[in-house]
Amino acid sequence: MEGTALWQQNESFSAQDDRAIIAALFTAGVFDPGGGDLEVTERDAGANMTVDVASGRCVVAGTEQSDQRSYLCVFDDSGNIPVTAADGSDTRIDRVVVRVRDSAVSGADDQPVVEVVAGTPGAGEPPSEPNSSITLATITVGANVSSISDGDITDAREVSEPPERTIVIDGDELYERLDVPAASDAGSTVTVDFESTDKLVTATNSGAVTVAWSGVPSDTVARSATLRFTAADSVTWPAGTRFSDGVPVDVEGETWVVAVAVDGDVTVFLSAVDVGVE
Repeated sequence: MEGTALWQQNESFSAQDDRAIIAALFTAGVFDPGGGDLEVTERDAGANMTVDVASGRCVVAGTEQSDQRSYLCVFDDSGNIPVTAADGSDTRIDRVVVRVRDSAVSGADDQPVVEVVAGTPGAGEPPSEPNSSITLATITVGANVSSISDGDITDAREVSEPPERTIVIDGDELYERLDVPAASDAGSTVTVDFESTDKLVTATNSGAVTVAWSGVPSDTVARSATLRFTAADSVTWPAGTRFSDGVPVDVEGETWVVAVAVDGDVTVFLSAVDVGVE
């Protein structure tokens, strides 16, 4: 099986390949919302039917085709953008977005833009987010209004940060932890499937809980799952389960544990700190 080593010597790479690196390093969002990056505010020179948008940097995931990947967008200067005139009788909610235009995918332009997508009067919700865009704010545009103030603007910026990927250390070996935000609720019987995409399992039973393992790798490709017990008073672990300190984890009340499966065995750690998260 052959792959691609990006930026390898004596090779050339497309913009799409470079965007694969951006996608691997950052989630979609704004780099520094707390520092004012791409903040949407009322017009500084006097409120009217426009809004000011601060300078800043963000990452936008391309969503028009499966292999589009992510774009790093830089706005060195602040700007002022128009808001569509208010409806005569109904309130609407607009969406302020950064949208990437890429002629390799659609259209004729190659540039990220900040724009206001007008909502539907009376709908009570903003329009859908356009393809290849992130949301900076929503604006409530009242009926017959002639200006937009800060009170009409709701900040919606998400932080761009490294994707959730932690490393589990077991002796001299490094394993990627495959946890994802998805959760599956379970009661008195909890089956943890290490091949499933649901890597966070929540046990909601307030009494005894019985745990079972499924999909345990038989080789050195390690997988892990996080278990959250909300109020269990006792837990029965599968036979052969190993524990980081040699004794079964004492679960009482709300408890989080990490289960690492490799070489046909499962080891339970009381927390991510115990397994060594980098």
